[in-house]
Amino acid sequence: MKTIHFLFGTQDRVARKPYILWGLGLMILKYIVEALVFYIFTKNIFTPLNFFSPLAGSRFPGMDTHTIFWPLMIAWSVPFIWIGVGMTIRRLVDSGSSPWWSLLFFVPVLNLILMLCLCFTPGSKTAWEESVVKVQESGIHSPLKISMAFVVFGLLMSYVSVNYFQFYGSSLFMGTPFVVGLTQGFFLARKGAGARQVAKYISVTFLMIHLCLLIFALEGIFCLAMSLPISLILGILGGVFGQRMALFSNNKLTPTALMVLLPLTPMVEKNYFKAEPTVVMSSIEVNASPEKVWPNVVKFPDLDPTDDFFFRMGIATPLRARIEGTGVGAIRHCEFTTGSFVEPITAWEEPTRLAFDVKEQPAPMKELTFYEVIDAPHLKGFFRSIKGEFRLVRTETGTRLEGRTWYEVEMGPQWYWQQFGEFFIHKIHLRVLNHVKKISEET
Repeated sequence: MKTIHFLFGTQDRVARKPYILWGLGLMILKYIVEALVFYIFTKNIFTPLNFFSPLAGSRFPGMDTHTIFWPLMIAWSVPFIWIGVGMTIRRLVDSGSSPWWSLLFFVPVLNLILMLCLCFTPGSKTAWEESVVKVQESGIHSPLKISMAFVVFGLLMSYVSVNYFQFYGSSLFMGTPFVVGLTQGFFLARKGAGARQVAKYISVTFLMIHLCLLIFALEGIFCLAMSLPISLILGILGGVFGQRMALFSNNKLTPTALMVLLPLTPMVEKNYFKAEPTVVMSSIEVNASPEKVWPNVVKFPDLDPTDDFFFRMGIATPLRARIEGTGVGAIRHCEFTTGSFVEPITAWEEPTRLAFDVKEQPAPMKELTFYEVIDAPHLKGFFRSIKGEFRLVRTETGTRLEGRTWYEVEMGPQWYWQQFGEFFIHKIHLRVLNHVKKISEET
C-alpha cells in the first residue's frame, strides 16, 4: 500500500534516487509489454527507437488505426502518465523548481529532456517542506460561478476553433478539456476544494458546455454524445493535476497564460494537420456464384427499412444504387438518406472486382436537434470517403463478398474519431452486403 500511495499519491516527497529507479523500472516494464503486444499484432520487433519516437506512426509502424491496438495502448498508458506527471511534479518541488514545468511532460522530446534534467538536479527535504502551499481561503467560494466562467470560456474556444479557424482538432477535443480542467482544478483547490469536489464541478462545466452547444444550435445530440467522453476524461484528468499544482504553487499567472494562449492553438495545429487515409473492410459469405452476385453489386433495388438504432438516430443510411453506363468510366449513384454518392468506376473486372472513386458525397449524418435544421460545420467535408471497392472471391459454397471504403477524418485526434468512423462504415457495409446476399440467393 505504501508503494501504491507513493506512486499515485501527492503527499510523499520524491527525491532524485527513487525518481531515477522508479522511472527506469516503469519505463522498462512499459517497453517490454508494448513490445510483446506489438509482436502479437504484427510479428515484428518493437525497437527502443520506436519506443522513444514522438510520432504515433513511427512509434507503432504498420498498425492500422482502426484495430483494437490503439485503444488498448491508450488504456495501458494512462496509469503511466498519471504516475509520471505526479512524480515529476513532486520531483520539481523537491528540487526547488516550479511544479508548472511538469506541463512539459506532455510535449514530445521536451518531456525526455525534463526527466533527464530531474535525474541530475539535487533536492532537499527542506525545499520540499517549505514548498507546500497553505490554502489561504477557508471553504469554497461560489464554485458554480467558477464553473460558469469556464463554461463561457469553453464555448468561446469552440466558436473560435470551429467558426473562425474552421477546424476540429486535438486542440479543441484534447487541449481545451485538459487546460480548462487544469485551470479550473487549480482555482477550485486554491479555494479549498478536494479532488472529489474538483472532479464534480469540472463534470458540471463540461455537461453545461455541451448542453449550451445544443441549445444554441451549434451542434447536434449525436456528435455531442461522441465528444463528451473524451472531454470529461481529459477535463477531470487535468483537474486532478491542477489540484495537485495548487498544493505546491500560488502562481496564478501560468494557468491564466494557458487560457489566453489556448484560442491560438487551432491556428497552429491546422497548419501542420494532415488527415491520414484509412480503409475499412467488411465481408460476408453468399451462397451464390460470383456471376450471379455481380449484377447485384453493380446496382441494387431499394433496401428494406431498418430499425437499427444508429441509422434511426440520423447516420446516413444506404437506400439503393443505380448506374449510368458500363465498364470503366461509368457513373454509379449510391443513394443514401442524406443524398447521393457519385462514384466514377475505375475498375470493372467482371465478375471479381468493382472499384470506384468518390466524386461527390452527401453529409455523413443528419444531426438530432431541437430545431428543424442546424448548420453544423463538421457535416461539410470533415469526414470524407475517397474511394471504394467490391471484391467477389469464389469459394466452395459460393462467393465471399468483400466491401472496402477508404476514407479520411479531418478531425483530431484522428485515432479517436476513426473508432466511430470504422464502426459506422462497417454498419453501412453490412447493410449493403446483406442486401446483396439476400437478392442474390433469392434469384
